[in-house]
Amino acid sequence: METPLYRAVFSSTGASIKSFKLKKYRLTAELDSPLIEMVHGQAPLVAIHFDPSAKKDEDPVTYHVEENSLTLEAGTSPRELTFRGSTSDGLLLQQTFRIDPDQLCHRARFHGFPISSKNPRKEF
Repeated sequence: METPLYRAVFSSTGASIKSFKLKKYRLTAELDSPLIEMVHGQAPLVAIHFDPSAKKDEDPVTYHVEENSLTLEAGTSPRELTFRGSTSDGLLLQQTFRIDPDQLCHRARFHGFPISSKNPRKEF
């Protein structure tokens, strides 16, 4: 995802942000200095767990996203980026990020729905 203020890279594993670079801030005052990286590496910025007793090495949910890339220009309307996946025990998950090109922060919504009609609907 690209906006005038930052460049963010999302991972389909856990629908997490794996890179977040500020475009208007550099590590030093030099013009060729690298951009400040707020998030970098394998650990997700935000992780949601349903079972605190679950094994830490358990495979995270792999999500599918509607758009592989998103570029927003200054002054354009906010857009949503939605990730969908399912757990091994039948819970359909959806994470939606609302991105405003003129702000550094964005909103996230998370929903969980049972795939089977036997389970009650759960929203988070």
